[in-house]
Amino acid sequence: MRNLTIKRKKSAAACLVKMNVYIEDSAAGKVKIDGVPCRKIGTLKNGEEKVFVIDENERKVFVVEGMSSRYFCNDYYRIPSGQEDVFLSGENTLNLIKGNPFLFDGVTDEEVLNNRKKYTLKGTVIMVLSMIVGVVIGTAIVAAIFGLLKTYNFHDNSDPVTFTVDNMQITLDEKFKESSGENCDAYFETSDISVFVSKVDFTLIDGLELLSVAEYADVIIAGDEDADSSTEIKEADGLTYFEYQSKGENYTFLNLTAAYKSDDAFWVVEFVTLEENSEKYREDFIEWAQSVEFT
Repeated sequence: MRNLTIKRKKSAAACLVKMNVYIEDSAAGKVKIDGVPCRKIGTLKNGEEKVFVIDENERKVFVVEGMSSRYFCNDYYRIPSGQEDVFLSGENTLNLIKGNPFLFDGVTDEEVLNNRKKYTLKGTVIMVLSMIVGVVIGTAIVAAIFGLLKTYNFHDNSDPVTFTVDNMQITLDEKFKESSGENCDAYFETSDISVFVSKVDFTLIDGLELLSVAEYADVIIAGDEDADSSTEIKEADGLTYFEYQSKGENYTFLNLTAAYKSDDAFWVVEFVTLEENSEKYREDFIEWAQSVEFT
């Protein structure tokens, strides 16, 4: 074992906020930061210096404010393997787009420097998308849709139907009807399922096309007040998606959101139903999400 000392230099940026220290741990890590499983080892106040005991393996150490900000503000330092004690320092820098991030001193690792550029872009994307109502569908809209609806098993003996939105195609069930949904590019509904389709062109934000689908999904989670640190991005069979529960005034909903990247835009397709129907429709949601194609 060895000692890791981290000094947080005193700074006016985020001066009242404790920063959380996480270390890479594939065995015991319960939180993923930039795709790396991590466990929390402590906190740092403004101007504070602390010693943490770590093992001798190569590890990434992250200093972040909180679980939501980790999606776009997650500076790290790669600690090499060895028995020598390690001393690191850094400070929070004033930058609202980046969330006043903590940055380690003396970083020359190109991977870390590129990560800083990436989360600058993510911060910009979140700020811009937050001004576009409906890119992430709010619970209030869903609650209004479902407030007076009753559920029944509509899916039996139904045929598939393909709908087209711009240059995207999605195959749903024949019971779906296209309706005029507010704050999204397309909206399809049955008596107990809503499907929202949203498109964000690369031209909207400079450099947006540099994000991967998983990174864009990170952005969506960070901007959704109903998602939290337990919301996990899943990648299976060519599909990138996440799911979580959201609460309306009288109901709880299952939200399953899939993200896509076409030649000119990012797309989000969100499937929503009452939580009590989650087991009945989850496989359908996955099947419909996998049907998405771009012409």
